[in-house]
Amino acid sequence: MMRWQNGAPGARLGSTLEAAATPEEADRLIKDFVSSDLRAAAAQDGGSEVDVQALIQQLEQASAANGAVSR
Repeated sequence: MMRWQNGAPGARLGSTLEAAATPEEADRLIKDFVSSDLRAAAAQDGGSEVDVQALIQQLEQASAANGAVSR
């Protein structure tokens, strides 16, 4: 996974994600990566923490509905 910032590659989750020992750990890493991006985007756009928390909850619900990340 890679985050794009101002049209250029930014933070990456490649080797950390590949080193995850369990599907649950991989799932947690992805959630953390995405939620930090959501928080940063909300802060830039003047969004509230409540909006970010709602998006994170949706991410967690989708993850739970689909099961752990498969490798």
